[in-house]
Amino acid sequence: MKFFGSMVNINNHGNSKKDSKRALLFIASYIKRYIPRIIPGILCLIAVDLIQILIPNIVQRIIDLLSDESFSISVINRYTIIIIGLAIGMVFIRFLWRIFIIGAARRIERDLRDDMFRHLESLSFTFFNSSNTGSLMALMTNDVNAVRMAAGPTLIGLTDIFFIGVLALIFMFRISIKLTLMVVSPLPLIVFIMVKFGPEIVKRYKKVQASFANISKASQDAFSGIRVIKGYNVEKIELQRFEEECNKYVDANISFVKLWGLFFPMVAFLASLSLAILMYAGGKSVILGSLTFGEFLSFSMYINLIIWPVAAIGWVFSILQRGIASASRIINLMDNKTELEEISEKIPDSRVASENKSGLKFAISSFQGNIKYKNIYFRYSKDKDFVLNNLSLNIPEGSKYGIIGKPGSGKSTLLYLIFKLFPIEE
Repeated sequence: MKFFGSMVNINNHGNSKKDSKRALLFIASYIKRYIPRIIPGILCLIAVDLIQILIPNIVQRIIDLLSDESFSISVINRYTIIIIGLAIGMVFIRFLWRIFIIGAARRIERDLRDDMFRHLESLSFTFFNSSNTGSLMALMTNDVNAVRMAAGPTLIGLTDIFFIGVLALIFMFRISIKLTLMVVSPLPLIVFIMVKFGPEIVKRYKKVQASFANISKASQDAFSGIRVIKGYNVEKIELQRFEEECNKYVDANISFVKLWGLFFPMVAFLASLSLAILMYAGGKSVILGSLTFGEFLSFSMYINLIIWPVAAIGWVFSILQRGIASASRIINLMDNKTELEEISEKIPDSRVASENKSGLKFAISSFQGNIKYKNIYFRYSKDKDFVLNNLSLNIPEGSKYGIIGKPGSGKSTLLYLIFKLFPIEE
């Protein structure tokens, strides 16, 4: 029996602020579940950021003390032990925040995938009959992974942006306001580049997802119809079709990587430009005596620290955009009504509706009486012709009937309706 239904849309094409807000609230609802794990992780991350900020300040003191007559080996030993202790502490605390935050993100991924699978199990046969299996697989893999990235690494990036970025700037301003403004002047261009290319990155990422869904669909079609493929000796045709989908997937990924990969050389160039400005302006200040060599060295260390938070602004923006796009697609799937919800809408009995809301499942242990239909109409889609048109049927209890007809005449459709796999339109 051929199915004429149009594919159920699980792609959200809306770009409105309302859709984005709903997607953000959807992601936040899963983050709230693991606040007790995320908060300690953020505190550990802040501690690591503070240690990273303190180390250049300690190095500055050591270098400046080298010219002091009271400087001794014991001072070197003391500061060396302090730096080693901070480094060991940073390794341990960094391990903790990864366990807390990344662990929470993985649990969010698990919960979201479980919720999606549970919802898919409750959907009607109509949904699966008209849905693309490849798209569903892409939702369960690529889109869930994008939401995980938005829920975990995004929090890490935002924390680093605020604490490392702000604190590093404060320490740099304490050394020299003029030199700080000169050195950081190229860095805002990183944010501009990412904001400029952000929408295009999301667009190409969606093409990668769509291409992956097509590969999954082609694989599923080939595996489920392998007997037909071998029976008609069309293996080469199917292989060519699969290779075409794989090539499209490769092309989509290369297109995405070209744009995404362009960002990192730009970051390296702008970072090198900042260091070049520091070498010229800072070196000149050291020669003139307005800047100590220790301050110059700590300044260069702060520049290396601040590059990541500045770059993270664009990175977080890109990850968040992809997460919002994927969350919107998942929300569109979750908005599909379950089979029990469809039943409660079609059956006016208030008792059935209340049982449905309470989560009870309906089961029929036995059938009694005749199977009777009177003047029924059915079609798989409103834009298609009726498969069953004004059909009346009465099968007495205990009797046996055979249904014959040409392909596409509605034999299988009639059985689907008897078993309530599809709702009767009229």
